[in-house]
Amino acid sequence: MSSIQRLGQSLGGKLGFLGAASSLLIACGSNQDTPDGGSTASGTAASVTGSQTAAATTAPGTTGMGPTSTSDASATASQSSSAGGASSTAETANLSSGTSSGTASSAGGGQGQAFTLSSPAFEGDPACSATNASACELFPVEHISYMQSPNNSPQLDWVGVPPGTQSFVVGLSDLTYAQPLWALWNIPADLSGLPANIEKDTATPAVPAGTQQSNATFAEGDGYFGPESPCNVYQFVVYALSTPTLSPSQPEYVALVLGEVEALGDVILGSATLSARTNWEMACE
Repeated sequence: MSSIQRLGQSLGGKLGFLGAASSLLIACGSNQDTPDGGSTASGTAASVTGSQTAAATTAPGTTGMGPTSTSDASATASQSSSAGGASSTAETANLSSGTSSGTASSAGGGQGQAFTLSSPAFEGDPACSATNASACELFPVEHISYMQSPNNSPQLDWVGVPPGTQSFVVGLSDLTYAQPLWALWNIPADLSGLPANIEKDTATPAVPAGTQQSNATFAEGDGYFGPESPCNVYQFVVYALSTPTLSPSQPEYVALVLGEVEALGDVILGSATLSARTNWEMACE
């Protein structure tokens, strides 16, 4: 090989090295730090992610009173379950006030208010349970069926309705004996409670319009059947549903109706309870 050829090969190797070094410097420069400490490439990715998050956050939701689709209701239920931490505080505050003796929904109303059930007939106590009957408020005689009492349903009121609610179901059960006594369903979503003394001799009372009811097989008629044992604990429960109507497979059996409601899963947007006990002529401990 001549001296000229050896010189050409040497210069070619050096030029190749300089080209590689230049490429490396360009690559490093494209990923240089920004004034806020992050890289240009990373900042761009974060910007895209942030834009997507903002778009999802600002998507319009349901109002809770108008009709919504099944997909809207499912999305609302998913969002509600993810907000459990925030609503736990509201639930604790509500229970400490003594206005409801049961659960508050994880999906409160638009103002962040917990879903609660109350009645002007009696107060709830958070300590009331089937194993702690002495802590319970007493059912007024007007609302029990024991010993030929009037057996009229009490007024019930609820607040903090979960967004997306399209109907309600109200049930009454004997907690001590685990015996369902009454259920009323297809309650319109624009109602905030039930009036007292709902018709008892029909499965389709005129008020609230469009509702249907059933009671225990040993009770008379189709309607409200109040506490019938002198020392037991009883509980009202209201369910907020994402469906406007409920069609139980066997509506004449209250236990099956409430069992099917409990099995609805995400269709239940929230529930609230109110418990009390009976103590006929103060004969119970």
